[in-house]
Amino acid sequence: VWSALEGLSVRDPHERDKELQTLHVRYPQDFRVMSLRGFVAMEQGALERAEAFWKEAEVYSSHTAVKGWHILLQARSMECRSKQSGALPLYDQAARFFASWQEIAYRTLVCRVKCGFSESATLLLVPLIEKNGHYFNRALIDPEMERGYIQIQTCLSGLWSAMAQKALEEVAALRRMREELSSWFVSGNAFAEELAVRIDGLLKYEGVRNYVAFQKLVNGRLQLDKELQAYVLQESRMYKNSFRAFTERLRVIREESSWFPFPSVLVEFNRTYNKSVANMNWALQANFHNPESFKKAQMLLEREKERLKKLENRLKFLRIIRDSTLFILSVAEKFFWMEIVGLLLIFIVLPLVLLYGDKIGLDLATSVVAKERWQVQKALFVVVSILAAGIACLRTLFRFEAIRDKILAKARVTAAAKQQPAAAHRRDAKTPRCGVGWRSLSPPKRRPCRINDSPPRSRPPT
Repeated sequence: VWSALEGLSVRDPHERDKELQTLHVRYPQDFRVMSLRGFVAMEQGALERAEAFWKEAEVYSSHTAVKGWHILLQARSMECRSKQSGALPLYDQAARFFASWQEIAYRTLVCRVKCGFSESATLLLVPLIEKNGHYFNRALIDPEMERGYIQIQTCLSGLWSAMAQKALEEVAALRRMREELSSWFVSGNAFAEELAVRIDGLLKYEGVRNYVAFQKLVNGRLQLDKELQAYVLQESRMYKNSFRAFTERLRVIREESSWFPFPSVLVEFNRTYNKSVANMNWALQANFHNPESFKKAQMLLEREKERLKKLENRLKFLRIIRDSTLFILSVAEKFFWMEIVGLLLIFIVLPLVLLYGDKIGLDLATSVVAKERWQVQKALFVVVSILAAGIACLRTLFRFEAIRDKILAKARVTAAAKQQPAAAHRRDAKTPRCGVGWRSLSPPKRRPCRINDSPPRSRPPT
């Protein structure tokens, strides 16, 4: 079968027909043989015979696409023989197999024009041209539509005028979009650069007096606008999520640094923190669906990343100082109490040894203490101090995390209790500060918004 197909264009039609007849005897239900015989008959001018072969190939076909293809061949053959009444049902049947094949719809309306139903054919032509502008040019010069020339030309004239006017409007819209890219995006944005290239490509069709060029301008501008809307919406959500994440990081920084024991060292730290909080408040309340806010958000995002990184690096140093101070204070506290206990024991035990040492068999110790009492006290004082310092350091070292967490938790509870009346006062006074040197992180006010909505009044970023 495949060798017969390869020789279809080089051999004599009669020789090919004889070879295919032999193959038909060997493979009587092979649709490929019948399909090839139909094409050979078509080359010989026997269209009715070709239709019969394609009908048999349709019966022998097992795949729906192959069946639809042979039905389409039969319909086109009938149309060529001016049998439009028989071709139309076959085109309708083929359209059920290939619903998205526009050529079948075009052949159907051509058959309707040939049958004299030009008005109904124009109803099919308009949606077809709207999907594919090339059918405008094809219908304009198609000699098979000569019977409905006036109706077809009238329909095409209306489509041309409407599309030409739309193309002029879209050219102006494309130029505005090209100019507005700089107000939406910072320089170097990959999406903006790609969009600019595509806009320049569409503007090349300006001045081309062709329906396909008009349609490309109209559809291309609408597609670019949809992509811009989708990109802005996606990026706006990403910016909001990023700023919320930055807000949580700022909360952690505030909680960690608020327990630092030396506030005078935090002047620069507080200034940087307050700038970040002011920018977060603006970002969480701003509407990113307008050019100015969207572009500010792009610049602000990178700036705040660097600022938060700087704050977190600074916070690591503050944690070291805080933990070191807390460790020293904890060791000092334990050393103080152990030293007091040791001194009490020294001042109590030595007199008891002097009084009762002879009675309990400590004659030697009693005589030594009596002769060198102050030296013994000094030695015991040194020993007790060394033991107290060592035990205090070891105890604090092994239990430092628990001690630190306990102290911080207690401090948080105390601070929260003190801030409750202050928070009520701030809500009444509508002040944005939650303490000396710290700004509040207000939650965003959510509302549905679209591109080109007016931005809410909010504090600009610094």
